[in-house]
Amino acid sequence: MCTDALSRPSSSRAGAWERTPAAHADSRRATHGDSMKNDSEKRTARLGVAVLTALLLALAGLATAADAPPTEPRYQDIDIDRLVATARPEKAGTSAIFRPMPVRFGARIKQEPRKRDVEYLYTALSFFPLDPVPEVSHRMFLDTPGGHPLPVYVDDSQVEGLARLGVDTAATFYGWHVYNYSKGPAILVTGFERAPLAPTRP
Repeated sequence: MCTDALSRPSSSRAGAWERTPAAHADSRRATHGDSMKNDSEKRTARLGVAVLTALLLALAGLATAADAPPTEPRYQDIDIDRLVATARPEKAGTSAIFRPMPVRFGARIKQEPRKRDVEYLYTALSFFPLDPVPEVSHRMFLDTPGGHPLPVYVDDSQVEGLARLGVDTAATFYGWHVYNYSKGPAILVTGFERAPLAPTRP
């Protein structure tokens, strides 16, 4: 009796031993399932954060692009002969200074750029600065399509190119209308391209 009792476990203990491996397996499966669920939730959360971040960055980029000033001025085509005829200050002997306006017009080179006093240009630009500040030490004469002589300031970066074009060469000029004075519009030429002159308007 004693030997049999010692050599065979009780039925209740045997039942417990038989259930334990299955219970462990169920526990492992449950733990693994929870782990997979947690990993899935984490991946979903990370994906959501990434999508939200990308969306915010895109919106920020659009806002920056909308707020940023254009890299190139929006040049306005002007009738330079009409401007020469009408751009005068109301009071003789004075100048009318205003915010510089980007303009584009056709003309012919009458005299190549030469070093001249440009102090008044910088005085005018001190009221309405350009960014970047231009480096100017030259002036030149142009002939409008209607035959009006037009003195203009020339950005130093354009001097050599204009000199290579030579006198009587027609071109399209880009620049800033800075102020009006007794001789008409004061324009700072900042660029050009060789082009035939358009017919003069009647």
